[in-house]
Amino acid sequence: MNNCAMLRALTLEQTGGSELGPASQGFMTKKEGLVRVMDFDMDEPLTLEVVAASCGTKRSLVARLAYQGLIETLEGEAGEPRLPRRAVMQLRRMQRLRYDLGVNFAGAAVILDLVQRLEQLNRELLEMQERIKE
Repeated sequence: MNNCAMLRALTLEQTGGSELGPASQGFMTKKEGLVRVMDFDMDEPLTLEVVAASCGTKRSLVARLAYQGLIETLEGEAGEPRLPRRAVMQLRRMQRLRYDLGVNFAGAAVILDLVQRLEQLNRELLEMQERIKE
């Protein structure tokens, strides 16, 4: 699989196979357009140990990525950072890019950020197209 096909597969995985994304990302499709859905479970704070266990990696790797700012952290009590549940998905995608494409974690974070921005722009474009039709 070439790099473009791999990024497309990653995008489809991230959006649940649709251009708009699943409800867990805050959007779902309807004939009338986009509907905002709140999903507070994705913000549930998790410890480094829980994230590491969920991703099958070492706690030290999760801590290093958090301290480097490569995965999202939550503001909390002083000491060890907490990670939102969505960090598990983010880290798994980073691992997949690392394994499949040989991208380092910093590069994977940039790729995921760009994919997220592209998806946001696509949602905005669809919203604008819907407004024009009305």
